[in-house]
Amino acid sequence: MRIALVYKSSTGFTERYAKYIAEETGADLFKFAERKIIKSCDYDILVFGSSIIAAKISGVEWFDKVKKEFKHSFLFVTGANPKENNPDLEKYLEAEKVKGHDVFYMPGGLNYEKMSTPIRFIMKKMFLPMVKKEQGEDSLMYKMVSSSYSLYDEKYAQPLLYEIQRVVV
Repeated sequence: MRIALVYKSSTGFTERYAKYIAEETGADLFKFAERKIIKSCDYDILVFGSSIIAAKISGVEWFDKVKKEFKHSFLFVTGANPKENNPDLEKYLEAEKVKGHDVFYMPGGLNYEKMSTPIRFIMKKMFLPMVKKEQGEDSLMYKMVSSSYSLYDEKYAQPLLYEIQRVVV
């Protein structure tokens, strides 16, 4: 079975997972900007990776539209926090499962150097002061969002790799 893996990455974490997954599965890798060249007649499986920010998955509308054209489709999302540090995350992921997505979460991290100027501004000038006020400078949340960090680990891709292998066999 041929696999197309499309990813949308702004700070590099989704791209890093996408490259690893493509390497492990033999998928053809496409940046989100290249998505229009993918034809469902050329692929059996579509994997889409993007980030979740403020309960919104970037580019998921495209995935919703085209996933039905493939025999199998999978969605993976990256975020700044470990799953266990984000109690609302499960609610958002459940909403995607209701839409019929096989969705997998992989913690990425924060990379202020690669963030767009508007997002960096929101994080540094609005979100960080809010966290400081509500939770304090000594809180885990404040420490996590006050500088760049990486939570990338290939182990988080294993459940998705398992499911892809399951449908390939």
